[in-house]
Amino acid sequence: MRLTQQELIQYQADVFLSPTTLEHTINNRLADAAREIELKVRNHEDQIQAINDAARVRQVQIEAQEIMNLRARAEINLLNAQTQSEQAKADLIKFVVENIDLKNMPQILQTFVIQSIVNPHGSASVQDLDLQAELREFMKKEAEAKARILNAQAKQNESQADIGRATADDTIHKMRSRRRD
Repeated sequence: MRLTQQELIQYQADVFLSPTTLEHTINNRLADAAREIELKVRNHEDQIQAINDAARVRQVQIEAQEIMNLRARAEINLLNAQTQSEQAKADLIKFVVENIDLKNMPQILQTFVIQSIVNPHGSASVQDLDLQAELREFMKKEAEAKARILNAQAKQNESQADIGRATADDTIHKMRSRRRD
């Protein structure tokens, strides 16, 4: 029996080490190794893809933030421009109030001036052009009237100065006459 048992072990070893069995074993192990390598390659590719996707998402977030920053700057610039525009309107209104006597203007010109201040970008119709010409004429007449008033005041001041000099001269003359007496 000993021989039989030994023969059985030898037979099993021969069967295990036979070229076809050995070839199948090697092929199975090679296939397992190839699958394992392929699985590792896919895992690495997935990790690389995840990193690339995260980088793209981050880039999109950065671009979105830049767009939001640009929008905020544009809104600030718009508010500043509107503020400057409103300040210019306020300055214009102040100038008009200080330099143009709206009370003496015809109502149509008052309305035209106020509407031009409130809506400076309104349409320029023929009527508006006529009103502009009429407004220029009114302003010219008003400036001429102011100039006449200033001339009259200057003449009045000059006359008062002449009267003052004459009175002073007369007073000095009377004082000298009294001293002589």
